Amino acid sequence: MTGPVRTKPSARFLKSLAKIGQPVASRVATALERFHAAPETPGLNFEAFKNRPGFFTIRVGRNFRILLKAESDEDGPYFLLADIADHDDTYS
Repeated sequence: MTGPVRTKPSARFLKSLAKIGQPVASRVATALERFHAAPETPGLNFEAFKNRPGFFTIRVGRNFRILLKAESDEDGPYFLLADIADHDDTYS
């Protein structure tokens, strides 16, 4: 996948983002800016979520991951920002 992508935040994502605090929230904003512009950016580690078809993750620093779900609407494909959590919580 190359080029700009669209995302939409879920209520769960927004709730989790509010809980994680400003330093991580700033890194989330940076990661999403990079993802929107070029999802293949190496540092994001954009990859399919094993055993969950249609789900993907991107890296936010060493310890956090954004969980994305591939969706589409009348404007075309987009990624639902499903959640953000600690790496271990995301993969458990």
